[in-house]
Amino acid sequence: MIANGFVLIALRIASIPDSGMIAKTKPKKVTLEDIMSKLINMEKCYNNSLDKFNDLVKDNKAIKLELDTLKKQMGVIRDKSHTDSESLFSEINERMSRSRNIVPLNLKESNRDELQERIADDISKISEILSPANVSREKIVKVLRLEKKEQ
Repeated sequence: MIANGFVLIALRIASIPDSGMIAKTKPKKVTLEDIMSKLINMEKCYNNSLDKFNDLVKDNKAIKLELDTLKKQMGVIRDKSHTDSESLFSEINERMSRSRNIVPLNLKESNRDELQERIADDISKISEILSPANVSREKIVKVLRLEKKEQ
């Protein structure tokens, strides 16, 4: 019921017999201004919550962007470290396989025509060079000239 700008709110408890234990309350008068004030407060709370929500959405987008960037950087680092590791292991294996090689410089080339004779001459010359280091001829596995035979 509205009378002269006032809304009358009356509390009635139906289906409960009046035993005298329930205190009778007077109807509370609520004005339109009271309702408007409550609505304004609710709107302020709603707008405040909406602003906070929008801030959280912006923060979430920024965090997702940063996470994507970090994932990409981690992928690049992983790929690079994997490649670096592979090349490092290859380099180590290559060096280990060549660690017992020697390369004598200015070793006079054999004058013989046959390949096997030239190799035998090279082995003989290398044995002479390595004899002070107690390297026997049997320990020489392979002899290879790095250049072609001079004509």
